[in-house]
Amino acid sequence: MVEVIIDEDKCVKCRECVVICPTEVIVEENGKPVVKDVNRCIGCLSCSYICRSDAIFHRDIYIEKKLVYDPAIEEKIMKFV
Repeated sequence: MVEVIIDEDKCVKCRECVVICPTEVIVEENGKPVVKDVNRCIGCLSCSYICRSDAIFHRDIYIEKKLVYDPAIEEKIMKFV
């Protein structure tokens, strides 16, 4: 099981992680992203990669951020925001 953790102090509540999560492990509640049913997490790490404030991490997994622009992801996010 992959443990997803959101640091509430760092989170800017942009909700991009909510949009990008393919299994709806991260959902919006009261205007902020929260982790729900972590057992559904497939470990794709999309939420960590997209987080602009480095507020999301996965216990025991280290991710080196790479800035890669993906127009398809950007379009999906812009439709939501």
